[in-house]
Amino acid sequence: RGRSPHTVAAYRRDLTAFLATLAGRGVETPDAVTPELVADHVAGLRGGSEPQAASSVARALSSIRGFTRFLVEEGLA
Repeated sequence: RGRSPHTVAAYRRDLTAFLATLAGRGVETPDAVTPELVADHVAGLRGGSEPQAASSVARALSSIRGFTRFLVEEGLA
């Protein structure tokens, strides 16, 4: 989609962190992801030991939305 390599790397980091959060909660399938899990992940980004900037949190949410949209379009969720 014409994204810079830095943007792609940032999206990859965002999704890796989100998937790690899900794995830590025992979530193994896309159907098991709930809005509450996403909200908990975002809360962790905002208030963890190293709080993320608002722009980083917004980018993480954008990454998660894009990934979720991809899963739905591919019939995986």
